[in-house]
Amino acid sequence: MSPLVDYRRVKKVSLAGRSFASKLERDVYLWLLSYEQAGKLRDIRQQPHVFLTRARIEYIPDYSAVDAVTGETLYYEAKGFEQAPWRIKRKLWTVYGPGPLFVLKPGEDWGRVRPIMPRG
Repeated sequence: MSPLVDYRRVKKVSLAGRSFASKLERDVYLWLLSYEQAGKLRDIRQQPHVFLTRARIEYIPDYSAVDAVTGETLYYEAKGFEQAPWRIKRKLWTVYGPGPLFVLKPGEDWGRVRPIMPRG
């Protein structure tokens, strides 16, 4: 479960030499690290570039990681609130996304979040 923090006041933060756009993004990174240390994930990457549609519309999720069991690349988005560009890219992901996208919001149990799946 995510910590109860007010993410509405977004401010850049850093941790161990890494920069994060918000406390929520930092907390998601720490959560992913705990899964990596438990052997469930590997190869966590911050802000991987993904191209959606044949027109190569760029989307940069906050993180990607590889499922240590299946080898599948998973994508993670820390989302405090939704804006119009995100809503469009979320819809595009369902058609053109390269893999599951987990949208992690404050106050949710992140271990139970269902991903946005591309129709493939």
